[in-house]
Amino acid sequence: MNKYSCEIYEKYKSLYFKNDKSFLSFSKDLKLDTKYKRLFQSRVLMRNKNWQQAIELLSKLNETDLFTMGEKFILLGTAYIYTSEYRLATQACSQAAIYFKEVGYNEGIFNSYYNNSVAYNRLGLDEESLLQLKKCQEYTNDQGQNFAILRALACYHSRKCEFDLALTYLDRANKIGKIELDEIDQLVFQTVYIDILIRAKKYEDALILVNKLYSRKINRERYRVLYYKSLLNSLIKGTSIKVNSNLSGEVTEYSLKWTILECLQNGDFQKATDDWNQLRRQSPELYDENFQFKDESESLTIFAILLKRYIFAEEIHDICINELGIRSKNGKKLVETLIEIGAPTRKEDLIESIWNIEYDPKYDSRFYKLIERMRNNSLFTIASKNYTYSFELNQQTAA
Repeated sequence: MNKYSCEIYEKYKSLYFKNDKSFLSFSKDLKLDTKYKRLFQSRVLMRNKNWQQAIELLSKLNETDLFTMGEKFILLGTAYIYTSEYRLATQACSQAAIYFKEVGYNEGIFNSYYNNSVAYNRLGLDEESLLQLKKCQEYTNDQGQNFAILRALACYHSRKCEFDLALTYLDRANKIGKIELDEIDQLVFQTVYIDILIRAKKYEDALILVNKLYSRKINRERYRVLYYKSLLNSLIKGTSIKVNSNLSGEVTEYSLKWTILECLQNGDFQKATDDWNQLRRQSPELYDENFQFKDESESLTIFAILLKRYIFAEEIHDICINELGIRSKNGKKLVETLIEIGAPTRKEDLIESIWNIEYDPKYDSRFYKLIERMRNNSLFTIASKNYTYSFELNQQTAA
């Protein structure tokens, strides 16, 4: 390892984290080794959310010196976390820790264990996440690192449904946060705060914090800010869920959740199911079949709360159609279809199921008349919202 070039690398990395535009002069610096320039090219791609391009560039970087390989794998781990590929993130971060230990680079060791903790947390492997945190505490030497650990401990206790303790850790971190943190760290901290407030059922407090973030122009294109703003407004004010079509990028955990809710709301059950299965593949320890949660804390998230609006309760699936007083064949088929799907369903799909045809607008009037007749039944309601239909048991029937 060229020690002089490594020192120049650290100088540019410091400028990068300070968001100093002079950082970009790295590409013309003749004293900086090519391998370090490739690492910085990856950082630029990641800053612009071009995660896959960064991953491809880093994957091609094969060097013999340990420091460069440590930097390669810690950046890969970070990119995998942002693309919700958490298992790959744990592999990359573990590899980074090995390389950094070999050269005695404590900051790199800390970041490797810390990112590993984040990835294990999102996988639902809480005890492994805590173990990684304990490891990185051995290499803590500044307030910024203490801030990160307190934030991570808050996430750990939140997953244990110990919300008062989690918020206490966040308050302690907030005091340290008076020090200068980069913009991304501040945003991550605030979104963690929002998530824990929601799990603690402090929805109004969470919305106040979201609106405060949204008041800054720079945050109006931040995916997590828009995600929480849309979902909290839907929960508190009853507004429709709409994914911001101007936001593009990789399919991540949060983009899947947002799309699932929008699809269920709009009656696209098949797309919602496909995205749910992709979410399950990303985090199998958290999500089960048929829109069910394996993790208690995860079932308290804003995503889970809104999901319950669109997925029927188990007792509805157990209803006997013959006990609902439906006389017409088409009426029974309508209710059977709605109960079988278990979520709001579009008119077009219902027409195809009831009359066993490809959708034909000529059937619209027959469908609306059928819906009108079903509304005379006192045992249940065929609810209509956002151009979809759903089955709801009336109170006395549910009791």
